Amino acid sequence: ILLTTALIASGLLLAGCTATAATSASPATAQPTESVTATTAASDSDLAPQAVLAANADYTTVNPDEWSESDAVDVRLSGSTATSGASGVAISGSTVTVTEAGVYRLSGALQGQVVVAAPDDALVVLILDGVDISNGAGAAIDVQTADDVAIHLADGSSNTVSDAASTAADAEATAAVYAQTDLTISGTGSLAVTGNGNDGIASKDDLVILGGTITVTAVDDALRGKDALVVEGGTLNLTATGGDGMKSDGDDDEASADIDWTRGYIYVSGGTIDVEAGDDGLQAFTDTVIAG
Repeated sequence: ILLTTALIASGLLLAGCTATAATSASPATAQPTESVTATTAASDSDLAPQAVLAANADYTTVNPDEWSESDAVDVRLSGSTATSGASGVAISGSTVTVTEAGVYRLSGALQGQVVVAAPDDALVVLILDGVDISNGAGAAIDVQTADDVAIHLADGSSNTVSDAASTAADAEATAAVYAQTDLTISGTGSLAVTGNGNDGIASKDDLVILGGTITVTAVDDALRGKDALVVEGGTLNLTATGGDGMKSDGDDDEASADIDWTRGYIYVSGGTIDVEAGDDGLQAFTDTVIAG
């Protein structure tokens, strides 16, 4: 009886599946085999990647052709401070703050924090060209305000970022690389991120990865994009010891009457991804779509 039930259930779960199950009975009352056919309500076209994505909100990407590397101004990190001649860079102790739209090339080592606090309509691009940023008191890169922000990994560069082992209970930035805005990561360089306190790379809007060799080790989630988490390319090696490898939690307050069911999805259209997670490998609030 258990075998019959399992086979019928399989037919209900697989579109177009035909399950043939033998009825169970004692030898004295055995009956001929019976054919059972069941199909799901959804057709293949309903589950096509573009059809599923059409039910979700569009995601925001900052493509490399939307800005010019020749416009970059240098920000040189040096121990517990930095130097730059750019008007859009303010340096206070070990905190480097980008206050204006523009393209900024960061190089060197910093025991401190890089903050983006630009106008709400600003596009900010941070080119990481051989940086080592570690912060013992919070996020290493904290994007607070802007319209869109891109982190570009310079060709041939190796970059490392790590945050504090613990953060304040009321801290907004809860990842080594944290963004309140849409965040795009591009380029062909490498980036190693260690999330000692919580997540590795997180955005409260869309997190989009276009390229690069990205290695993330985090005590909670490795990658998290609240509205959407999109991977179009690159090589990702993700270790989430206590959380999810890739997560998009959307509006996870099910008690709310205003849940946005169009946000909170994962879309993978390219790249090479390896995930080791203490919880789920991929966790989405709405849909997980793998295509390409």
